[in-house]
Amino acid sequence: MKQILTENALTLISTVSSIEQAEKWLHPGKVDLVISELFQDDGKSTLVLLNRTQALSLPIIFSTAHPFKLAYERIRQFAHAALLIKPFHRLTLQRTIDLLYPAAEHLRNSPIQSVFVRNNQSKMERIDLQSIHWVESEGNYAIIQTATKRYAVKRSLQKMAYLLDSRFLRVHKSFIVNLNHINDISLLTMQITIQEQVIPIGRTYRKDITDSVPIA
Repeated sequence: MKQILTENALTLISTVSSIEQAEKWLHPGKVDLVISELFQDDGKSTLVLLNRTQALSLPIIFSTAHPFKLAYERIRQFAHAALLIKPFHRLTLQRTIDLLYPAAEHLRNSPIQSVFVRNNQSKMERIDLQSIHWVESEGNYAIIQTATKRYAVKRSLQKMAYLLDSRFLRVHKSFIVNLNHINDISLLTMQITIQEQVIPIGRTYRKDITDSVPIA
């Protein structure tokens, strides 16, 4: 794969072996393209990257020597994604990239603006992404905090991140924040303030914050 990328004048930034490691690179401005095996070494599918890359408007190419129809049907629902069957020619890769970049650009110009959550009456309520101040992990739930309401969603924080866009950044193992709602950041005390809420900064996320927030 590295040789094919070189032949196509693409620079390999990093190689990772798990979805968790990939998460560290899935931020605006860090990468322009994601190429992923369809399955990890432990057999787990990497299709969970579809929503996250869609939110970031990143083209993603899955590759496998053992295709199956369900994976193909899932991937073809996303304009920014493609599936290549190994072995494939370098020109096939280049053609796929040429097709995906315009689709990703369209996503960038037409971003997802809202999510739906189930309320206490078992109805689906629309929440504008911009109204979300932060998302916090509490046990098996993700707590969505807006200016006036809290919503409990039975979803892990990592899975919740796949529904959010580049306005949001994970700053701690238990917190994702909306960058547009941050009032102040203290790298000395490793804390973020949104309105009157103090949110901790995890040490492993410090650089992500300094890379994502404009500093005069």
